[in-house]
Amino acid sequence: LAHAYLFLGPNSIGRMKLLKIFARQLLHSKNLNHPDVSVVEPDGNEIKIDQIRNFRQWLGQSPLSASVKVGIIDSAGGMNIAAQSAFLKTLEEPVRNTYIFLLANHAQQLLPTITSRTVPLYFNPVPIAELRNHGIDEKEARKSHGRPGIIISQKQSEPENFDLIHKILLSEDIGER
Repeated sequence: LAHAYLFLGPNSIGRMKLLKIFARQLLHSKNLNHPDVSVVEPDGNEIKIDQIRNFRQWLGQSPLSASVKVGIIDSAGGMNIAAQSAFLKTLEEPVRNTYIFLLANHAQQLLPTITSRTVPLYFNPVPIAELRNHGIDEKEARKSHGRPGIIISQKQSEPENFDLIHKILLSEDIGER
């Protein structure tokens, strides 16, 4: 395996879902709540240099319970220029038994020196016909623009008995309500 991968594609396309499956296999673990996994996310609107310095320090330490470490930078396109520059050294001199995954919408969000030192994996929107083949209705499929995560999050936010609740609330009979 390469030491660093760049998952490119729009939000809610499934990048993190695939990464979680892959990382669990690397770690031989059932979940990512693991001492040998570190996830860097934006602090506010961006990922700052101090976050990358802490991440680099964590990467330099030996794994605690697995034979490898997995470092993830979610929304890597949100790294400011100073953070990206600080992160370059990590890519140029990779730590043994460490795998780094960057998630970004576009390669242009990152310095060319970062993208050139990672293996890019492209995530494209799922065709509407494919979503429909999996039981998603046409309207939902079109609204998602081929991003299954949008459909999943909408389904999770809807109560299971939405139709029943809706029917009760619209009933004119106070006793039925």
